[in-house]
Amino acid sequence: SIDLPLQQQQQQQHKDSPHGNGGTTVAWLHGIAIALSTCVGGIFPFCHTLRAWLIVCTISCILFCSIYVRVYQRTVRLQTMPKGETVEEKEEYDRATYSLKIISVCCIAWTGLVVSFFICCIA
Repeated sequence: SIDLPLQQQQQQQHKDSPHGNGGTTVAWLHGIAIALSTCVGGIFPFCHTLRAWLIVCTISCILFCSIYVRVYQRTVRLQTMPKGETVEEKEEYDRATYSLKIISVCCIAWTGLVVSFFICCIA
């Protein structure tokens, strides 16, 4: 997958670590950040003060920004990935391309939701 080089690098770095890597990868961390952002966003109806609303909003937005980092990482990895000469390598490159397109569409859709939420709150 497109994350394979990063996962291999992490495994190599944590091989001698006494704590190990615990199976944690960057993909999981970004997924957890987006999930937490969504869950924290569900707290908005229970915020009765402006201060509480601003704190929850700040936490949610910071967690949400990890999706932009993820898109950037995948873009850089795809640009450095060879297109491949064998059928398997070409399929791997195609999977990486589709993966980048999917996360880009998710990024655009979620950004649209966030922007529309702020427009509704301001209006």
